[in-house]
Amino acid sequence: MTDVQPTDADLIGFAARRYRYGGQQLAAMRRELDLNSTQFWQQVNQILDSPARIGALPQTLWPIVKRLDEQRLEAAKRRSPLRLAG
Repeated sequence: MTDVQPTDADLIGFAARRYRYGGQQLAAMRRELDLNSTQFWQQVNQILDSPARIGALPQTLWPIVKRLDEQRLEAAKRRSPLRLAG
């Protein structure tokens, strides 16, 4: 592992990238960030859980943060065994 750690902005920017195949994203994670998929998404989720860290990001990344957080919430709703009838 390298001594240089990716910044929060690096991680959010990387999460916003689109890849045609999942394998391309995993290879890029290892090559560019020296992280595996689990480590990467754990760090992204830590950023999303911290208003202070989100506030420190450049404003250009805020729409990406919002989208990632919404995707995370939707996934949690799909996994939830208790669904409220609306």
